[in-house]
Order: sequence, then structure tokens, then C-alpha cells
Amino acid sequence: MDRGKCCLRRAGWGDLDLLYFWANDPVLRKNAFHSEPIAYEDHVRWFREVMENSNIAQMVMLVGKKPVGQIRFNMAGQEAEIGYSIASEYRGFGYGKKLLKLGIQYAKDELKVEKLVAKVKKDNIISAKCFLENKFREAYIQYEYELDRDFPDSEI
Repeated sequence: MDRGKCCLRRAGWGDLDLLYFWANDPVLRKNAFHSEPIAYEDHVRWFREVMENSNIAQMVMLVGKKPVGQIRFNMAGQEAEIGYSIASEYRGFGYGKKLLKLGIQYAKDELKVEKLVAKVKKDNIISAKCFLENKFREAYIQYEYELDRDFPDSEI
């Protein structure tokens, strides 16, 4: 695996199809909060909003000249929610940890945010570990209850 120099660059319209391909990766969909596949038209609409919104920074990580992952910052004041993914063929080589390191530095130096918040599904152990290894700390646990499916009618 190429271990060239890693860097971040701003995503542009030329990344539209690449990010669509990555977003519909089965492992990524499984670990996403909205796990159903993304329609291309929805992706184009979302990408347009990202490109036009000055409170969102969408970045692509390059290793040498190859794109290997993406990281996004949704900013609100001095805080930004962070999300990232690594292309399937580059997983397992430590790029997630490197991407987060670069992202943290970018958020501090360029975006001037003071706090990063990451939301990770409980079963996404690899991503949780990656955040913890980059000195994020677990802040809270969220519990959910779906009334339509979970409500125990027979217990009333």
C-alpha cells in the first residue's frame, strides 16, 4: 500500500461521483445513521448544499495523489460536528487515524473552531477506537425507543 505523504484538500465538483461511490459503500451504509442507499439525485442535491454552505468544510485526504478518504466539518459557532470515511480498499492501514489527525489540525488552524463533536453508532467499534486514539473522549450515550416497533402492547 502506498504510504506517501498525506494531505487534505477542499472537495470540489470533480469529487461528486467519487464521494457518491464512497457514500454508498455497504460497510459505510451499515455504519451510517441513515443506512439506506443514497440515490444519485439526492447526493447531487446534498453536494450542492455542501458546496454552497460556508459553514460546511468537505475535505478529501490524498496519499500522494490518490484520494483515500473524506472528512467533513459542519460548523456552528466555535463547534463543529465531524464525520469521516475511508475508501474500502484503504481500510485497515491506519488512514482513519491519520485523516483525523489532519482534520483536527485543519479545524484548529483553518476553521478556528474550539470543539469537535463526533457521533458514532454503538456497533462502529473501529471508528470509535479511531476517535479515542485521537484524544476524543466519550461524552454521552444516547438511547432510542421506536414507539411503532418497540411498544409492548401486551404488557399494559
